[in-house]
Amino acid sequence: MSLGTRQDTSFLEYNSRMARPKATSGKKQVRKLTKVGGGASYSLALPVEIIRKFKWKEKQKLTVTVDLKNKKLIIRDWKGK
Repeated sequence: MSLGTRQDTSFLEYNSRMARPKATSGKKQVRKLTKVGGGASYSLALPVEIIRKFKWKEKQKLTVTVDLKNKKLIIRDWKGK
């Protein structure tokens, strides 16, 4: 098959439709917890769109507040002294 054929074009259109949905406020997205560091800690992958919106950078310090009553984790930018 050569590039530019009708069959190749439909393949590209199919793959572009299969992209992961964008993260929007109010929409639920399922994420997996992953063990790291031999099981002593867990990680959670956040959508890149959210990271860009908050302008967070790699290795940036964040605070995590646990709300046990409502079963929520609240992630905020760390405010240094």
